[in-house]
Amino acid sequence: MLPPVIAALRDRVEDVTARPFNTVLMNLYRSGSDSVSWHSDDDYPHGGHPAVASLSLGETRRFRIAHKRRAGERYAIDLTAGGLLLMDGSSQLDYRHALPKSTKAVGARINLTFRHMAAPNV
Repeated sequence: MLPPVIAALRDRVEDVTARPFNTVLMNLYRSGSDSVSWHSDDDYPHGGHPAVASLSLGETRRFRIAHKRRAGERYAIDLTAGGLLLMDGSSQLDYRHALPKSTKAVGARINLTFRHMAAPNV
């Protein structure tokens, strides 16, 4: 069960994206020194609902996206306070993403990553 304030945010994200979410991963980035390396969010049982919704709270950070097989296909998106990024469909299979360290002085940022987790097949 999610805390009420997080459940309310999840409900709003579901309204906006028209996707179901039942879990949240919360990350605190204290400064530009905190980062996450290149990865894809494709290593969990999603039960046919592969959407990942990323809600940013706090300071703006530059988010990087790169195609896994086409080396020249890269994107950068500024994740701003209150911004919502939806990664859906085959995005996790075809792309990887990262939040690199920043040399600029930036304050704290919280990221809430909503997903739909299904019971694993055993």
